[in-house]
Amino acid sequence: MIVNVEDLRARFPVLAANASAEELSALINVMELLRVPAGEFLVRDGEPAHTLYFLWEGRMVAYIESENTSIELGHIAPGETIDEVAVLDPGPATATVKAELDCTVLGLSPDGLRILNQIHPMICNRLVRMLSQLLVERLGEADELLLRHRQATTEEGHETAPHHLRDWSTKVYRKLFGHPEVAT
Repeated sequence: MIVNVEDLRARFPVLAANASAEELSALINVMELLRVPAGEFLVRDGEPAHTLYFLWEGRMVAYIESENTSIELGHIAPGETIDEVAVLDPGPATATVKAELDCTVLGLSPDGLRILNQIHPMICNRLVRMLSQLLVERLGEADELLLRHRQATTEEGHETAPHHLRDWSTKVYRKLFGHPEVAT
């Protein structure tokens, strides 16, 4: 499969807005095309993550797991991104992402981002702005999750929320803010 500029423009309009064909072509050239068969994992919670993924085809699901419980965080459709923090701040993934259908993704590594910034800084700036907006949205969702968690954890002084939810939300906050400890 060959990814072309017009298809990229159609699939990722926010990123491609006001970008020249040359800039988008440079972005395509620094990305790696990957196929992920249905049932396979793209990202696993706790494993090293360093790549931003753009879902081109297929459908994926993101979730967190505990000993015997799994909480679905949402489905990912073509035109959406996966693991946005990883390209900016490589480290352990905070969720698992699995292909529900056969998928095609484009991966952008930190090295690819650096190369792109050297040759076309404007498209790189657009990408970082897009990621910032997505992360702000996700932070708002994490805030709501933590608020619900905190409300559920105090019922006459007894914790009622599942431990895995608390652990996951704490891990997300640590990743986003770099804090070693988060008050619960």
